[in-house]
Amino acid sequence: MIKFTSIRFNGQRTEISRTETADRALDVLVACDLGWSAQILMVTPELIRTRTSAWPGCWDEGVYEGPEEEMEFLVRVVREYLEIGRIDYGPSLNHGTLMPTDLIGRTLVGELIARSALLSALNITDEEEVRFVMSGSHKASDVVAAALLAQEMPGTKIRELLA
Repeated sequence: MIKFTSIRFNGQRTEISRTETADRALDVLVACDLGWSAQILMVTPELIRTRTSAWPGCWDEGVYEGPEEEMEFLVRVVREYLEIGRIDYGPSLNHGTLMPTDLIGRTLVGELIARSALLSALNITDEEEVRFVMSGSHKASDVVAAALLAQEMPGTKIRELLA
């Protein structure tokens, strides 16, 4: 199990902790942190710490802690996210910040990078599969489960399993 702590700073500090399965922690990490253009504050084999900000003067930190075996895939996704985030997105996005400053732009770019990181961590390169995952709204844990099942069943496509 992975301990997830959400900390909100908005003039006061609010902290909520809960224990999640690795699948559920992955869903939260991809959708709520990476998908909102999270800044990665720390990543170790047993800990991930993120920061997101949707509104001025308010930010959230997500802390994921667990045994290395359970955290392994989450850490891999975060490292891919960091690597993809190093890509030059052009002058409008690279002036001191990775993401656009408006909320809609940050979430669109963040979700694309988060999904790309997930695909990269799963070593999915088939063009049709990439297009399907990038255009869908499937939970990260469902994509992982389908990808692992497709690997065990030659000729089976992720899109067939998630349809």
